[in-house]
Amino acid sequence: MAVGRCIGGKMAEENQPLDPIVLHEISWFQNRLAGFEGQWRIRDVDLGERLGLKRPTDIRYTIERNRTELESYGIIHCERIIHEAAGRPSDEYWLNYRQALAVCQLSKAERAEIVRRALVEVFAAVTEGSYVPAAYVRDLLPEKVGQLEAHIGRVEDIVSGHTVVLAQIGTDLTEVKDSTRILVEKARRERQDISPEVKKAHRQAIRSLLGGKCPCCMKTLIVDDNYEVVGNAEGDHFHARHERDFEDTWIICQECHRARTRKQKPRAIFQAAFSHYQAIAEEFAPKGKKKIIIAPHQQRRLF
Repeated sequence: MAVGRCIGGKMAEENQPLDPIVLHEISWFQNRLAGFEGQWRIRDVDLGERLGLKRPTDIRYTIERNRTELESYGIIHCERIIHEAAGRPSDEYWLNYRQALAVCQLSKAERAEIVRRALVEVFAAVTEGSYVPAAYVRDLLPEKVGQLEAHIGRVEDIVSGHTVVLAQIGTDLTEVKDSTRILVEKARRERQDISPEVKKAHRQAIRSLLGGKCPCCMKTLIVDDNYEVVGNAEGDHFHARHERDFEDTWIICQECHRARTRKQKPRAIFQAAFSHYQAIAEEFAPKGKKKIIIAPHQQRRLF
């Protein structure tokens, strides 16, 4: 239901479009209805104004002259008006639907037909429930405002409780993030053993591609015909102590391992040998364990 909106659309759909002048009158009358004695009524001076009388109060003469007929349509509600300025008290009449239509016709005003049509639309809309007069809303407003305030109070209590929970969750997440960062940094510092599966793949690659010789110096035999390590060959983490995938490790002889860890030769020499080995041994990497490389600056963003 609408409050203070122009009506008349239903009549336009079922019959014919309303004249713009009539629509203007409908809009004017909508917020001037008031409830008295169980009926919606219109004030006499408001009716006189829309009928175009020079003095809207002159409509009361028409009402008083035809009082008997008008009372046959129901009780005429009368309000005694006491004027603050000089002047006698006056009676103000509030007319029901049928009384208002009768007064329009009895007034013989030029605008009587237009006003009568507008009243038909307004009172019909109120009766059908498609329009609620503003006066009715004003009467209900204090009660509705009280209900709304109570509802808002309940919502605020709920939101307040959720805010406390969310704050605790935020604290917990911060602690988890800090703990995760510590664990990651610790893992980076600790040496991770190369898995047996990766070691086996390296032995197969070295024996099959290099005849079992060290992929670094290409001199020392480190893998025999049975794909077993011989001598003092060692698994080496080339990039970092915690990276133990096939792409990050290899098996080299003890001499090469000592030279690399003690930096007895330029890193570029070992880098070239490692890259060459990885290029030719790629097919021996364990299936389904392809490494996802994340740049250092991206790693920081993860936490």
